[in-house]
Amino acid sequence: EMANAGKPRRGKAHTEFYRPLRIVRRGSTRILAKTDPRVSRALEFLRRNACRTSLRIDEVVAVMRCSRRLATMRFREVTGHSIVDEIKELRFLRTCESLSANRMRISEIVTACGYRSESFLKKTFRQRTGFSMREWKKASAKFSAQFQSTAERPCCSVRRT
Repeated sequence: EMANAGKPRRGKAHTEFYRPLRIVRRGSTRILAKTDPRVSRALEFLRRNACRTSLRIDEVVAVMRCSRRLATMRFREVTGHSIVDEIKELRFLRTCESLSANRMRISEIVTACGYRSESFLKKTFRQRTGFSMREWKKASAKFSAQFQSTAERPCCSVRRT
């Protein structure tokens, strides 16, 4: 006993786990986009511009540097959905993120996320999540206050039961 006095005890290894504060979606995590540089350029362009209310498909086609027909076919082949669906999804995800950040009023989020109609967004949001935008915002504030992961909140594209 005396020989070990003053030395730290060696026991089982101690592991601590921490929850992430938030999850950041990145365009670089899209593996499929790397298979076609045209689609990759289009996805990057959309990531930066999807929330512009004036965004047109012709702008995306111009970035892809090919015909509209080839652009739409290639985009669908690589991503599994249309350019319009990608714009809708990006706008919707940005809406969810904006509501979760809890810094803007809902009317400001509508404009900032590229929607022209508040009533349309509210209806679409409830259909996709099962929550009203106000409920989502309140729930997000509650979860943020508890420093829980955003992964524990219902996903924007999943309906609550």
